Amino acid sequence: MGLSYAKSNVSFRLRSIKLPTTHRLGFRIVREKNAMAKPLKMLISYSHADESFVHDFKTHLASLKRKQIVEEWFDRELTAGDKFDEEIRANLLSADLVAFMISADFLSSWYCYEVELKTTLDRIENGEVRIIPIIIRTCKWKDTTLADYLAATKDGRPISKGSR
Repeated sequence: MGLSYAKSNVSFRLRSIKLPTTHRLGFRIVREKNAMAKPLKMLISYSHADESFVHDFKTHLASLKRKQIVEEWFDRELTAGDKFDEEIRANLLSADLVAFMISADFLSSWYCYEVELKTTLDRIENGEVRIIPIIIRTCKWKDTTLADYLAATKDGRPISKGSR
């Protein structure tokens, strides 16, 4: 069963599928007839302890980026002199999609949970954004507000079985 999201003449459907890699994560973003639609802006929220998963995820997004369906942003794109909090909040507030890379490190990060997640949940209430919870490592995510949302991973299982 897929989820649908329409914005700027772009249809977004998310469903778990098996990829030809070891990851059990997938989603499909389909453009409608208007080929001039702007790419969906996706912010990737994660704990720095899980950065390797972000790079793998970005690799899977490459074909969508090439087709100008999605453009992603994460905090490693900040440069010296940028105001960290200000830039992240600006990107959070302009994102159409927020992919949360969920792990125990994510859940224990004050910034990830209290700033990035809560800001996004407020925007969901206003119908401004869609979230993609991606469970990357075993953790107690079902004890959080994220349990209200369908995870991209099959049955909410982690991509990686290990704790690290």
